[in-house]
Amino acid sequence: MAIVLFAYCLVITVSTLWNSETFGDTRHLLRLATLLLFPFSYSLWSISNKADVARTTVLASMVACYAGLVVAAFQYYYLGERAWGGAGNPIVFATVIGLTGAVSLAGIFFLQEKKLTLPLAGAFAASWIGLIFSGSRALWISSFVVTVAILWIYRRTLSRYISPRNAVIIVAIFVAIAAAGAPTVMDRMGRVAADWDKLTVNSQQETSLGVRLSLWEMALDLVQQRPFIGYGMGSTRKLITTGLRDQYGLDFTFTHFHNGFATVTVEAGLIGLLTLLAIFAAATATAVRCFRDSRDEVERFGATVLVILVVTYMISGLTNIILGHDILDTMMVVFLITGTYLAAGTSMVQASDPIAAGKPA
Repeated sequence: MAIVLFAYCLVITVSTLWNSETFGDTRHLLRLATLLLFPFSYSLWSISNKADVARTTVLASMVACYAGLVVAAFQYYYLGERAWGGAGNPIVFATVIGLTGAVSLAGIFFLQEKKLTLPLAGAFAASWIGLIFSGSRALWISSFVVTVAILWIYRRTLSRYISPRNAVIIVAIFVAIAAAGAPTVMDRMGRVAADWDKLTVNSQQETSLGVRLSLWEMALDLVQQRPFIGYGMGSTRKLITTGLRDQYGLDFTFTHFHNGFATVTVEAGLIGLLTLLAIFAAATATAVRCFRDSRDEVERFGATVLVILVVTYMISGLTNIILGHDILDTMMVVFLITGTYLAAGTSMVQASDPIAAGKPA
């Protein structure tokens, strides 16, 4: 995992230095520090007991969901805005609360503690309400797919939770989500349909959908011009502003192409795209190997964390940024560390300190 992260950072660095005339753009390389710290941060995780890390991950995610909902409700109802939490961006907020909501759901089946079942189910519902308040349609899709994946992973455990009482809880959760989110869902999906009509009937590109299509077409052209080395980190804003004005007559400024894979390919070429995909491939391989070979519940929970990360980032990345934002980078590294350590790592506590690991001296 460290190797593929370092490879990604190396390709981005080479591309940025190659394209920088004054080395002023090199300040953008500071964003890579989060990814480069992966092995050092991982070493801190490894001196903790695995079961404690897994339990803390679930409880921390539960708290994040409830806190996120409180902030999201305030921003949505009182300020009349799409919920952006403390991130300043609805997409980033939706990514965080979507990830933590999925962990809360997985925590129900992993911990199997009656006293935590209802609070964790409530946290999962809170995450979905926060997601809807954010208006981030791509995260709705990724979170739905993640939910299905978690239920499939824990399909054998799921049967233990089938009861009249739990059925009532599930129905209540769906009713709460539907009641809170129906207006927003209808509005956001209606805008997509309206934008499509404007684009196809009137050829009007000054809409959310029209601008996105223009950005994707522009990114494809830019990649064809520099397929291997790219344009370097920090070049995206200028390329987008100039391209939209000159090619489409649009006066917009963005920091990314509304497609994380396209953004990385423009900045670091096809090699950069391959290293990005290698990160997700390494996480997927770790998860698959764990599900195949391990029956340890803590390890399988770690593999589930990796699945949550990969599915969320891969799907949301089709219309949003993947890496290059401090919060998104941090969430990726934290999930990679937690999932990799729990699924495939070795606890230094268990290896050297039996008392701290909970074993008799």
